[in-house]
Amino acid sequence: PRELRGLLEQGTAPFLLDVRSGLEFESEHIDGARLIPLDQLDSRLGEVPEHADVVVVCRTGVRATTAAETLGRAGRRVTKWFSFDLPVETNHAMAVVVTYYSDEWRKRTFEVLAEGQRIGEQVVEKGGTPHFFDVKYSIPAEVLKDRKKVTVRFQATQGNEIAAVFGVRMIRDDA
Repeated sequence: PRELRGLLEQGTAPFLLDVRSGLEFESEHIDGARLIPLDQLDSRLGEVPEHADVVVVCRTGVRATTAAETLGRAGRRVTKWFSFDLPVETNHAMAVVVTYYSDEWRKRTFEVLAEGQRIGEQVVEKGGTPHFFDVKYSIPAEVLKDRKKVTVRFQATQGNEIAAVFGVRMIRDDA
């Protein structure tokens, strides 16, 4: 939220995708947000700019998680960054699992952050038989403390773009 406010004030606003209901949107919304209710997202994916930085907005983070999965299936890729608010359980260790595809036409280097703290760096490049693969990023306990949701941000590094993300999900990491 604080980071988004700064971007909006600087005039470098990302695409704001509000996945709440029309009634919720009418009662309050962020100026400039585009309403695409979650139950319509699959059929309206073409309205989400393919190479835009995207912030998904909802009330509690549950619909944002589902929207992230929907956008991920579509192979979400942007040049600079995008983020999702994902629900967490504070009484469990948590990790975010991200699904990527190995068939990138050029090397992609980017970092994964949780609430601004780096939890991983990822390099995806073409090589071998193309395949989907999952990477698990554990979230430090101090990031989870007193939170019901965590903002996970994918951010390009070294002048690269972010690899296509085909799935984002939060899991318990108690093992």
